Amino acid sequence: MESNSFHKNKKEIFCKISVVGKSEWYHGIISYINMEKKVVEVFLSAHHMKEFFKEGNKVIIKSLNDGNEFLFSGHVTKKVLSIRKQAVIIKMDEIKKFFNLRNNERFHVRYPATIKASGKTPEPAVLLDISLGGTLITSNASFNEKESVHIEILYTNNKVLNFLGRILRKQQLKDGFKYGIGVQSIDNENSLVLNELIEYLTYQKKQIARELKIFKRVKYTVYVISIIVIFFTVFVMMAAEGI
Repeated sequence: MESNSFHKNKKEIFCKISVVGKSEWYHGIISYINMEKKVVEVFLSAHHMKEFFKEGNKVIIKSLNDGNEFLFSGHVTKKVLSIRKQAVIIKMDEIKKFFNLRNNERFHVRYPATIKASGKTPEPAVLLDISLGGTLITSNASFNEKESVHIEILYTNNKVLNFLGRILRKQQLKDGFKYGIGVQSIDNENSLVLNELIEYLTYQKKQIARELKIFKRVKYTVYVISIIVIFFTVFVMMAAEGI
């Protein structure tokens, strides 16, 4: 993949980033990437940069671009918070590319869940991503491809999402299995819950885009003011010297 393949258009390249070993994912925007040097720069909320990311942190980045999903792993080499730039700079150790097999936009999350086959007890699982049409889940329990399973997701302290899914893909991991599950059947109440969750995740993504827009506007304003101040200072000095 070319080093500038993420910049074929001017649209923001959204991503989610997490510190290895932590459960939280944070929305960001890839502002620069060089695949040859294996360096990626991610614009983040100033609060998230300050509170959750430190130099040396091992991180994982997930992003969708041109219909493909990219997974980057590496470590934070630098944090930059200035009028010119607001980002973490990451040296990438590994880059993986996957084809996005889902028609609907997917959101990377990390919520506790259970997965249950008919007539069996629920097994603990972790939700890794979600869209209107399906989910990606990991579990230590083994299920068969094309098997129908009941999924329960706890995405806040009091909100639960339930639906009947069908296992479309199964991948064995070092510790357990990863399942691509399509929504097979969902009632009206849980359909509203799913749409509410997608709206919430979409809102979070829009928030980081809005913050980037404000940051660029402030940067431009400061730049213009600096030019005016320099021009005015030179003018005053020339006037004082009678030029």
